[in-house]
Amino acid sequence: MTPVALQVSDIVRIITTVESTEEAGAPAATASVLGDEIFAFEPTAAKTTAEVTREGDDVVLSRWRLGGPSRQVERISHREWTTEYDLAAERSDEAQDDDATASTPEDEAVLLLLLGWRVSCTPTVSGATVVATPQRDGSVDVGAQWRSLDLEPDSAIELSWQRPCGPQTQWNEIADQTGVRDSHGNFIALDGQTLDALKFLLAPAWISTAFTSDREGWHSKGGHVAPSFLASDFLVGVDDADQEVVKARLTKTDNWSRAHGMAGPFDTVKDVVAHLNDTGQPFVGCYLVALANGHCYIGETVNFRDRLSTHKRTFVDQVYGFYVRPDAVAASMSPREAQKDHLHLVEQKLIHEAQESKLIAENFREMAHPIDEFVGFTQEIQPSEAERWFEDPVAANRSDTRPLRALETHQHGGKQSKFSSLASRSEAGEIVGIVHDYLTRCVPYPARTEMVSWSLSCLPGVQRGDRGARSNVLACLSISMTEVLTLLQNAESGQCWGFLAVNDVELGQDDDLQFIRLLRRHPGIDIEASRYHEFGPGVSMIYAPNLPALRRLLDDVEVTRAAATVALRLCRVGPSRQINVHNPYLVEAALGQSRRWT
Repeated sequence: MTPVALQVSDIVRIITTVESTEEAGAPAATASVLGDEIFAFEPTAAKTTAEVTREGDDVVLSRWRLGGPSRQVERISHREWTTEYDLAAERSDEAQDDDATASTPEDEAVLLLLLGWRVSCTPTVSGATVVATPQRDGSVDVGAQWRSLDLEPDSAIELSWQRPCGPQTQWNEIADQTGVRDSHGNFIALDGQTLDALKFLLAPAWISTAFTSDREGWHSKGGHVAPSFLASDFLVGVDDADQEVVKARLTKTDNWSRAHGMAGPFDTVKDVVAHLNDTGQPFVGCYLVALANGHCYIGETVNFRDRLSTHKRTFVDQVYGFYVRPDAVAASMSPREAQKDHLHLVEQKLIHEAQESKLIAENFREMAHPIDEFVGFTQEIQPSEAERWFEDPVAANRSDTRPLRALETHQHGGKQSKFSSLASRSEAGEIVGIVHDYLTRCVPYPARTEMVSWSLSCLPGVQRGDRGARSNVLACLSISMTEVLTLLQNAESGQCWGFLAVNDVELGQDDDLQFIRLLRRHPGIDIEASRYHEFGPGVSMIYAPNLPALRRLLDDVEVTRAAATVALRLCRVGPSRQINVHNPYLVEAALGQSRRWT
């Protein structure tokens, strides 16, 4: 079972409920809008097949028995369908415990039917078998989804149960007869988590409005970059000497802190400690340090006394006051790593909301637009240009007429031969195309920021991975000192693959349904939290199993928005530290421009 399958399975258990008016433990029935008794499971009943299909503005339920003709059972409007079954609709808080009752063949048959699968049920004297095949309406690449789980396209889910032996017993799902059967008749047993993933990843999009989003689209089809969830305004022309401005900032910070459940302001750390002791609250939680110039700093800690004392030593007499928000949930967790993970998420949300409220936060991590910018970046990109770029990276880059910077040939000796070696490979076109898409859609004004903020290696001669799973780096684009796009080739199989960095908030990682939508659009990808501390919390790496999958990711307007936010932040953080491996010839090929060489 893949990590992605496990994540989808967890989400499925949260967001799905088969509507039933019967008592818990009794067989589920389809809602009245589609009629009752679609499937029969008596030992003498004939095999029954049913499916729901979209016909114009209607949804049609059809059913047929073995050897008989297809018969329309019900026709309803698509609006009525989504009202009754939409996964995005609010669900009851009284969801049953997963382990409270055993799954029955009718439960599974109804769920698969409501997810748009063609479902066949075959009862026998000893049990029952449910077989389901996905529809192919073009909204999801069914073949690619099967292959992403190492299964043959045109396979079918096959589930078998043993019939109850008496009134006090339940249907018993047969584990080694639960899985998929391919088109050649071979049966592959699968765990429940992988099957849960399949049910959702292969469902047709019309089944639920949850499977599409207003933000999604493709660059290749004229899609516009998704708007940012983070603050887009740059704090320009800050006047810390104007006392009226500073007073207004302090008032705004105080109002914001109180609105977000913080107590304060406290003049000293001793006052904070006294407050916590008097109220019996834990010394674990989030805080805000208000500064005398109207700026602030937001953080999290497992010890308010120690952390705030450190800030007092750092900011000295600039501290205006401390605000604290103890976190009882974090305090109850163990080990300490669990506390920190929880607090990081809370801190992340607070920093983002502070930016949206236009507080001047002096944080480094989680800031879409850090205050203390890298001077080299600000010399190349004016604040108004950076703001325009953040609003629409593709349009801003397209309108930039600055040519690639001139270079001296002797400073890049050997780089041309590396690029020539890459160009001779069969995958060269795909590699150049991927770099082109990343530079033009995700990097601020790439011709200006080349070698200032970012560098691009080409066949650097390094490997990644553990022994037995080593991969050679084909190209790596780094901003500041951190890699944001890496293309590799497995040293044994020759398979090319890659990964890129994305901002979790922009990608909608906190939205379970958004995660499923992303997987439906991009079969075979994997997503993991980044291990690079330079990113801070809130950045993930998307791993693509091959180069076409990576290029498809960079065609997705939601993905490039998430990648662009990471790229801008790193450009503003510091200079490129990988210039020694930079290959300007690969840059020329990717951007389709020639530079002046001397």
